[in-house]
Amino acid sequence: MISRFPILLLILVTSCLIPFLTASGAAESAPKKSRNDREWASTSGGRGGRILRVTNLKASGPGSFAEAVMTKGPRIVVFEVAGVVDLNREIILINEPYLTIAGQTAPSPGVTFIKGGITIETHDLIVQHIRVRPGEAGAAKKSGWEVDAIATSRGAHDVIIDHCSLS
Repeated sequence: MISRFPILLLILVTSCLIPFLTASGAAESAPKKSRNDREWASTSGGRGGRILRVTNLKASGPGSFAEAVMTKGPRIVVFEVAGVVDLNREIILINEPYLTIAGQTAPSPGVTFIKGGITIETHDLIVQHIRVRPGEAGAAKKSGWEVDAIATSRGAHDVIIDHCSLS
């Protein structure tokens, strides 16, 4: 009678070594990633830039959201106020790169933009925790006034819209 022990031992040893052989070959070809790399996004937004504070709910002017996003250079926009910003049928144009809009910094209930929209024409932008409600802004239906809550154009890339409510 032939012993099955050597054959079973060979199968067991081979099946245990195969994952290690294939894993070591894959590990050598994969690029090394640092601990802080995010696989889902490549933009840094305004990381390392100035902190700009939104201190009022006006559509424009000093301390407004519009002024903060128009500022040049890397920046992080934080909110010291909460409530509704009435855009009066205007569109906020964001065309300066390296920006993080941190809506989660607003006190409760957060920030809502109404009767207008936001257009992004740049790169390396992170928008978090805001609400945009363009609505009809008092215009009659089929009047020709239509705006998107957030739109991208002119080659905008590396843009993250995260935890926003748009309607």
